[in-house]
Amino acid sequence: MPRTPEPATPPPTSLDARGERRAELMLEAAVAEFSAKGWRNARLGDIVARSGGSMATLYRAFGNKQGLAHALISREADLLVAGLLPLGNDATPPARALAEAADGVIDVLLKPETLLINRIAIADGRDVPEIRDMFFAQTVAPAQDILCRYLQRQHAAGRLHAPHPAHAARMFFMGLVGETLIRCISGIDETPDPDRTRQAAHAALAIMLDGFRLRER
Repeated sequence: MPRTPEPATPPPTSLDARGERRAELMLEAAVAEFSAKGWRNARLGDIVARSGGSMATLYRAFGNKQGLAHALISREADLLVAGLLPLGNDATPPARALAEAADGVIDVLLKPETLLINRIAIADGRDVPEIRDMFFAQTVAPAQDILCRYLQRQHAAGRLHAPHPAHAARMFFMGLVGETLIRCISGIDETPDPDRTRQAAHAALAIMLDGFRLRER
């Protein structure tokens, strides 16, 4: 049965310092409500009540429920780019830079709100394609582009053998977070174990750096 679309609301507007604090509380309340009830069942009224704010402030700050998700995606995008900063220093040995970047990606992934927005964008992407598309455009694509350009530079400098940097970038991220996200989104393991996740990520990175090499018997 098709979902009833949300009513249109005014676009978000700028807020004063007090409004910004209220908006931050609303984001925290949205994370709690989306986590407890899921995207479809969460209600703006409950988010407002949990935050102690007003519906007028929510409309001014975010526009509607989708605007809350957009704000969470934007925050994840900023964190992910910050986590990939080690790739901006070409003087760092590639193995170390990539390991530090892997840790940065995992630090972001393990945040409850990151796992939440991944669930919304992927599990509910068919119903809310604008959130899905924003998620891929603002988080996945820029992160892969940063890694792709890094691999291109390292390949050109002869420090890494990466003749297909775009494919390698996708493999890097899927190797780091693919299984963790699948287990989380499917409900098998909604709270990933940090140590196990990091160990798996570094094992995947080691395989990527070494490559599968055919060895003569």
